[in-house]
Amino acid sequence: MIFLCKANQLYKRGNLMEKKIKYGNMFAFYGKLLTEKQYEMLYHYYMNDFSMVEIAENMKISRQAVYDAVKKSNKALESYEKKLGLYDKFKSISIYSNSIIEISESVLEKEHNEENRNQINEIVALAMEINKVNDN
Repeated sequence: MIFLCKANQLYKRGNLMEKKIKYGNMFAFYGKLLTEKQYEMLYHYYMNDFSMVEIAENMKISRQAVYDAVKKSNKALESYEKKLGLYDKFKSISIYSNSIIEISESVLEKEHNEENRNQINEIVALAMEINKVNDN
């Protein structure tokens, strides 16, 4: 029973960490579109890893006000992402770029043969996908 409780705590902590990473990345893309106070709160929350209590103390407001502002600001970030999709495009570009690097390193380690030509064709195809993502 204790194990399940600890596993549940770790799961919740993992989800919280995933959310902080997701919103922190979206903040990097869209933070300047927020109000000055929203920007300041999210900057401290995501970039400086301040707790809501620390932010509340620094800004001389209640922890509940910080919680509400963070929640509202996150909804704004989600709205920007839904409309613009920059974060999703960035993730796609990162995936394709990493694939290009892996395939290229593989080609460098091998002799020139038919398999290598196929891998080079894969590199070209991935580069074309990158262009498609950037064109949209």
